[in-house]
Amino acid sequence: MGTKYRRGKSIFLRYLIGLLLIGVALCVFFTVRDSRFFDDNLVPYTVPMSIVTGRADSDTLVVLLHGFAQPRTSIDGVKNALASLELKARKSFDVIQPDLPLSPMSIVSNFDLTAELLSAVDRAWEKKLNRGEPYREIIFVGHSFGAMLARKLFVVANGEQASAKFAPQLKAAIEKIGAEPIGEARPWVDKVSHVILLAGMNRGWSISHHMSLSRAFYMQAGVAYAYVVEFFTGRLPVIMSLRRGAPFITQLRLQWIAMEQAQAAAGGNRSYVTVQLLGTIDDLVSPDDNVDLVTGANFVYLEVPGSGHRSIIDMDPEAHQEVVAKAAAEARRKVFQTALSATSTTTGNLIRREERVTADPAVTDLIFIIHGIRDEGHWTKK
Repeated sequence: MGTKYRRGKSIFLRYLIGLLLIGVALCVFFTVRDSRFFDDNLVPYTVPMSIVTGRADSDTLVVLLHGFAQPRTSIDGVKNALASLELKARKSFDVIQPDLPLSPMSIVSNFDLTAELLSAVDRAWEKKLNRGEPYREIIFVGHSFGAMLARKLFVVANGEQASAKFAPQLKAAIEKIGAEPIGEARPWVDKVSHVILLAGMNRGWSISHHMSLSRAFYMQAGVAYAYVVEFFTGRLPVIMSLRRGAPFITQLRLQWIAMEQAQAAAGGNRSYVTVQLLGTIDDLVSPDDNVDLVTGANFVYLEVPGSGHRSIIDMDPEAHQEVVAKAAAEARRKVFQTALSATSTTTGNLIRREERVTADPAVTDLIFIIHGIRDEGHWTKK
């Protein structure tokens, strides 16, 4: 009896391991297939130009970038908020709303995404310029992952800074699609008035104690799967580029600082304002990941009541029947419209400016004091 039991258990374990290996192999296969990894070293991806024109005299271009693992239509609520503003302010918008390859299986390069988005704005600008009616205002709006792409797009549009150069892979991606080099600023960059970040992961995502156990386990399993994908393909899934400490996030933060320093050295006033909208019940990204008081010292932070990481983009009250849901969507729409009218002097309602990190040009040296393992570091404050 004992021998039969052990033999049956052994066969069961073999089948289980076999099924797990088949499952991992299928996941890797679909990941590679969806991202077209074997097409080239740089995965070609063309942003489909979806220009929605309000009126012939439209003078504002809005770039809407959706989040990770969400369809292009997920950000339609934001577009509808713009439409309602058109009626009230008699203002018309042209909209670029691409369907980005940000599925959980995607291993597309963020360099390719940035290059294609930059080219899309270039083409829209040239088209309008050739009509003799250039855009007077450009607005970038991104949700979650899309918020980081919006920031990267704006940094690249401002041109390369000597203190924080762009990655060679990005320059190669720009050259590959035949876009203009990124050494100098784009002719349209001064027209950017707002960069609006909806639940943007400014410091990258991390697995933290504020998450539920199920979500933390799910994300940890995703990290393990990502390294399996890297083993077979040599490339991590695109979501890993937003993990805290990843090169994409680190380079973006350094390049943003260099951009603002160059603008300050030039002596001109900033013509744009960056607004971060934070949900009060974000169930995915912690406040530490949302708020970056170093590179975001000049941001305007606005709190969005009753909003989570995904529901923050639900700004369409007409899509709801329930009174509570309708009121919540209307409140989000009002905060978003406040962001559109924000200026560099807007204080926001979440983080006071005196709480932010500011640079002191008189300081020439920096000292790090780091405590050891299993040491709470009380002595470092003495």
